[in-house]
Amino acid sequence: MTDPLTATDRSRLQSATLGATEAGWDESNAPSWATGTLTHSAKPVEERLTELINDVIDQGDRLRADLDLGPTRTIRVFAVGDSITSGAYSQDGTGYRRYLPGHLGRRRIAPTITVCDYPGQTLRYVAPIALGQLSTVQPDVVLVHLGTNDAMQNDLGDWQNRLATFVDSILASSATVRVVVARIGLNRDSTVNARQATVNGYIDAVVSARQAGGRVTSADMVPVCPSRWTTDGIHPMDTSYRLMSGVWTEAIMRILPAS
Repeated sequence: MTDPLTATDRSRLQSATLGATEAGWDESNAPSWATGTLTHSAKPVEERLTELINDVIDQGDRLRADLDLGPTRTIRVFAVGDSITSGAYSQDGTGYRRYLPGHLGRRRIAPTITVCDYPGQTLRYVAPIALGQLSTVQPDVVLVHLGTNDAMQNDLGDWQNRLATFVDSILASSATVRVVVARIGLNRDSTVNARQATVNGYIDAVVSARQAGGRVTSADMVPVCPSRWTTDGIHPMDTSYRLMSGVWTEAIMRILPAS
């Protein structure tokens, strides 16, 4: 049987395989069909899917309101981190925090979210600032997403002990506060990627040593933030931010005491 595809068509179709590689293409600046080459870009597809998903979520929220399925409890969430906590490169600049109220709302929980976010900064910088704000915020749950910049800046000396001290200080601030520490998504740079894997090992050790108390857990962002789902190899696109909020929510529900 004669192959109906020209060599050019076959090349275009092969290059269209999304996620075939984690390097070698830029989601925001790839060529398109308009220039005679099929785009490698996941970004337009991701943005359209995000629009459709958000529309479904909005319809569900309206239905819940119509059925008077409002929240039965409120919690104070303290989101601590760097530019990913800020929501860098997300469409509205809030990242996962845009979706978190909806995810918790579907569990009839209404969160108030306070943010301690310092783009480009590390655990060494952010931890003391966050600890200084605890008495004012009085959080029920602290979400910690740190380590990305530490890996990029290779500031990993004594990192595990510093994280342990940070978590223990949060726990000591209140008898009821809960802590969720994110296992950070990986980087497209192989050297940084290896350091971030090291960071995640430290996080696993710190969380594992404190899980028995029922107040500390982790939120694994590695599956929902692969580097190919980023705009620049570091910061998630909106679909990953939405998925992050779901991972945060499941982690919160694991350690949140019954109302």
